[in-house]
Amino acid sequence: MTRHRNAKLAHGAISNFLEDPSQWQAALVGTDAVYQLEQKFCKLLNKPYALTFSSATTAIFAVFSVLENQAQAVPCPCLTWGGSIAGILATGHRPHWLDVLPDGTMDPAQLEASITSETRAFLAVDLYGHPVGTELRQIADQHELLYIQDCASSFGAYVAEHHTGHLAHVAIFSFGFNKALFGGEGAVAVLDDRQLYERLIAQFHHPTRQRRDLPDRPTNEFGLNLRINPLAAVAANAVFDETLAEVARHRQECLYLLHRLADAGLAATSIPGPAVRPSFHTFTFEPAAEITDIETWLSRQASHWRLTPLPISTPLYNHQYYQALAAARQWPLSSCPIAEAHCQTRVALVKKEHGNNYREH
Repeated sequence: MTRHRNAKLAHGAISNFLEDPSQWQAALVGTDAVYQLEQKFCKLLNKPYALTFSSATTAIFAVFSVLENQAQAVPCPCLTWGGSIAGILATGHRPHWLDVLPDGTMDPAQLEASITSETRAFLAVDLYGHPVGTELRQIADQHELLYIQDCASSFGAYVAEHHTGHLAHVAIFSFGFNKALFGGEGAVAVLDDRQLYERLIAQFHHPTRQRRDLPDRPTNEFGLNLRINPLAAVAANAVFDETLAEVARHRQECLYLLHRLADAGLAATSIPGPAVRPSFHTFTFEPAAEITDIETWLSRQASHWRLTPLPISTPLYNHQYYQALAAARQWPLSSCPIAEAHCQTRVALVKKEHGNNYREH
């Protein structure tokens, strides 16, 4: 019912946009639905600036493109989607792969040990919607590093009573395929720093928006147009509040099921404490029994759920394309045993009506 209601809301908003030429110009300038969506993220994360992009991948690319002090090696988790790292590679940086905690998020101890005098920034990822810990901001402040957080899968997740991304200098959310806040495609970068915000507008947004937001700077007619498709902004803006409520309901359902699996001796995964509220974009757990036993229990106790393989089956450094690239550039080999074990042992649960391995709304 929620998906149907959200689809009707988005359809109505898009129809209004297509019938109102004044909104077409507004999309170029960054007003109307684009502005409303950006402001909702500013409020959600309690940050002063937000800027929409065509995708989370292009948003991460844009951020790494405008860093004042280019970092040669960027600490980042080895366990994520390739799009998280694409911007690092495309801007000439080298990933410095870090192993993960049991929940798949960045290990603060690994991050601390990876920092050198040349480190300028690092990228953390909320894997499967599980928010990274608060220690990462402390490390960033101590070493004066730019903390970039890929929150593409964690809209609606909270840690320490704040929405995930609140502690990062740049938090990036996606509205793409199978994301909770679905707009068809698109993303937003939510930021603390005014100078970084201005550099991103000048390099990657339409000249019309530049003239509005940067009236004291020369207009850059030669920048890349990485702004969001206005229809995506309209759709995501229309379902923003309803989606947050749906993620909260989904979280309670997943936590209830995880408790039942643990009580039945079928799941070894620790139950998140009250300070950590994942979005469960993908609901994963560590089995404590044979898969056939879990399937039997599900068929009797939770028949609307089914087991499925993890969406991420190997660390990124094992991908053939990356290995060829690393060999050509003479980058060192990597090994992250916890991440490799994570891929081999954990499983995911999805509702049977969903036709793939990803959480859908």
